[in-house]
Amino acid sequence: MQQCAEKYLKAYLIFHGKEYPKTHRLAVLTSLCSHINLEFQNLMTWGVDRLSRYAATLRYGEEFYMPGFEETQEAMELTEKTRTFVLGRLRRDGLTPED
Repeated sequence: MQQCAEKYLKAYLIFHGKEYPKTHRLAVLTSLCSHINLEFQNLMTWGVDRLSRYAATLRYGEEFYMPGFEETQEAMELTEKTRTFVLGRLRRDGLTPED
């Protein structure tokens, strides 16, 4: 879920010809997107950076972490909300299905 949000944010930056640091931190990527479109600050209000903990914990951590049902559901909803938000901004900025 974190990777999905991360890839959409990076896609937005790439679409706008912006470089980004090698990071899994969604707050950093969201901030960079906010320099292009202030509406991206909404993602921080929604708590998108909470997904960042899954990047390190689940992919690189030594201890296995299994989130509970409610936490998983919340993360999935936040991921979908982020996906919908970024795709909407990309389309508004000129991305077409053929791109």
